[in-house]
Amino acid sequence: LGLWIFHGATTQRSLFSRDPQDPRVAGETPQGRDTQTALDPQIWDPPNPCSTPSPGLPTVPTATGQLLLAGGWWGLVRRPDDLGELLMALGWTLPCGETP
Repeated sequence: LGLWIFHGATTQRSLFSRDPQDPRVAGETPQGRDTQTALDPQIWDPPNPCSTPSPGLPTVPTATGQLLLAGGWWGLVRRPDDLGELLMALGWTLPCGETP
């Protein structure tokens, strides 16, 4: 689970930083949009030839003019890559138990 979260979040961040217009992550700045759209990005869903493609992940502009991801893993958790690493570390250390 931790590796899946870490890999998914890192992939989204990498795609967005490499090319913000990539159709897998490019989206609109949310203005009056329902928050449910942050949970329905194209990168999470397998392609469906019968449906129209999703507009991508929503973004939020910063004061410096940069864009922040506001959808996908980054819309659910503040630092999903760190959450994934924490879950992996717990999975490796909890089986060790405690020695008296």
